[in-house]
Amino acid sequence: MPRVNKSQISRDLGALRVLEDARLNVLADQEAKVAPLRARFNAASAPFLLEAQGLLAPLAVEMREIEARIEKEMLAGVGADGVIAVREVVAAGAIASVEQASTRTLDPAKLFAEVPEPERDLKFWGCVNVLIGAVDKAFGARFAAITLKKFAKARVSIRYVPIGTVGEGVL
Repeated sequence: MPRVNKSQISRDLGALRVLEDARLNVLADQEAKVAPLRARFNAASAPFLLEAQGLLAPLAVEMREIEARIEKEMLAGVGADGVIAVREVVAAGAIASVEQASTRTLDPAKLFAEVPEPERDLKFWGCVNVLIGAVDKAFGARFAAITLKKFAKARVSIRYVPIGTVGEGVL
């Protein structure tokens, strides 16, 4: 099973939470300064908005970098077979989780046996999907040019929660 550096993810979630709090404080400060001026002096609020944008831009860059590290580390714990080693890591005020969509499949030979040729209309073909990985293994890359979509197997989400509402740890 793939290894996940849970302690690094936990530290990064903590750092991300601190940055999120700083971002929210900047936004609250911005709103407190701008709100009284907005109705009568939209033009007068421009300096405050520019100041906040200047403060928010580096926070957003750093947050995206940390989120990318967390996503990479969490996805490292998803095996080729789709087994998720660590579903969720909780730190002070932030949670990273891996979600995976489940799918049901049919045996193609049985489907084609059940639906006679005359009934294979657009509605039928709209129900048929081809697994690209299996086609690549069986036939090589000769079908790469007609590949329509690429779907991710797992997705990482990061959400912020009020500090103290969840304990830290790995689930």
